[in-house]
Amino acid sequence: VRLQGDMVLQNGENIVKVELGFPFYKTFRISAAGWTRARVGWEGDSISISNSIEIGVQLPSVPGLTQIMQYFIKTYGAESTEQCTSALALAADQTTQAEGELEVQETPDKETFTQEASGTMDGGDRDDEGDQERETTMETEETRDGDSTEPGEEEGADSEQESDASEWQDPPNPPVPGLDESNLVVRCDIDPKTAEAPVTREVGCARLMSRTGGEILATMAQDGWEVIPVDIAKGLFELALPSVRYEVPGGTVVSIPAPRFMTTVYDSNQRTDDMDERLIGDLVLTNGEDILKVEVGFPFYKTFSVSAAGWARSRVGSKDGLVSISNFVEIGMQVPKFPGLTPIMQFFVRSYGNDSTQQCATGLAKGADQLTSDDSV
Repeated sequence: VRLQGDMVLQNGENIVKVELGFPFYKTFRISAAGWTRARVGWEGDSISISNSIEIGVQLPSVPGLTQIMQYFIKTYGAESTEQCTSALALAADQTTQAEGELEVQETPDKETFTQEASGTMDGGDRDDEGDQERETTMETEETRDGDSTEPGEEEGADSEQESDASEWQDPPNPPVPGLDESNLVVRCDIDPKTAEAPVTREVGCARLMSRTGGEILATMAQDGWEVIPVDIAKGLFELALPSVRYEVPGGTVVSIPAPRFMTTVYDSNQRTDDMDERLIGDLVLTNGEDILKVEVGFPFYKTFSVSAAGWARSRVGSKDGLVSISNFVEIGMQVPKFPGLTPIMQFFVRSYGNDSTQQCATGLAKGADQLTSDDSV
């Protein structure tokens, strides 16, 4: 046993509503008083919670009502204990930042602190940002670029393409309105997701990568995705993704309508450890106000609207004849103070980032099949 928690009911007056069916058709309001002692611990790799519950209720004299309330209390106790166990197990998964995938910055009362993650998206090109990420973006990029020119100079004949890659400079991080006002910021690196063009395979992938960055992005305009040109000369597009609904362990549902992103495309044309990178796309969320609907299930039954601000940097290319995409995601949210909500949102951001990245790769692969040697998108 790791800890013991004593919980005393505070709002018990008329808290229980009992609706009896046939043959009584009566509705009662019942007051309750009580407490529970929870013991929390673990056994092996499993979270363990037990409860001792004592509840007193003021019952009217109705046949069978005593047995009904006994059944209710026992069932409610068992289900709420299971829900608490699931919530703690979910939080435990988020506590261990495996391979640096997830970084969380929680800012209660606007006083920021950061939990640093050790992993990076580009196999080392993306240097430590930490607390100075927003303030020193340009300086960080200049330092990285200076370091990256040396390997290309040393490798000589074997590295003409890699030398070209060393000359590429990643663009500075885009401005993200509202990110500074967030009380929870989640950053995660999404490992490369791949997909094969179902019909044209390697030929289709190569043909797709020979197009301009805007043409490559436009191939995703299918299956509920929208790609709207804003300023093609500047590589500006508006990208809309399909609405989503996630069921999170513990009985919580997180849903969002179609998120819209102002997207800037850069032709990078560099080789990395992960892929032959063709382009970089910076996506900035534009419709984040109250975009997240969070429905917390048993035993709380609460619904929240959560505003979000954020961006993602996508790297699009090919590897072994497959379309390949990786992502760095930074999402800030205005999360209400509610037990367990922080790990729920962390889980959602990571799940949504992985799923949407795979959907992008699949969408591009399907689009590759629609290209011919003479056509553009």
